[in-house]
Amino acid sequence: MLYRATINLSIGVRSGEPFRVARLSDKARQILEAGGRIVPIHAPPIAAVAGWEKRAARIERETGITMLDEFIEASLLPEYQEWQREALVIITPRNCKHCNDRR
Repeated sequence: MLYRATINLSIGVRSGEPFRVARLSDKARQILEAGGRIVPIHAPPIAAVAGWEKRAARIERETGITMLDEFIEASLLPEYQEWQREALVIITPRNCKHCNDRR
């Protein structure tokens, strides 16, 4: 699952950056989440991203994935890696038009 840090974390994640929660132990995740230091990301469907309509159709057809956060986290063929990097930029606060924790 993807989370966003609300503070700089000692694991090298800066405030506002999305990261895979698997980088944290369960105990650390619970403590940080309870304190509001990290929050889960609720990304939009891929098809809702402007300009990604054709990509969304292909991704769904070839992988079954429809949500942007699931796409970012998935281990896919190298041909998808550039799109995954682009998707990660889309969900950063300065670019996200869909999340509630915009900056």
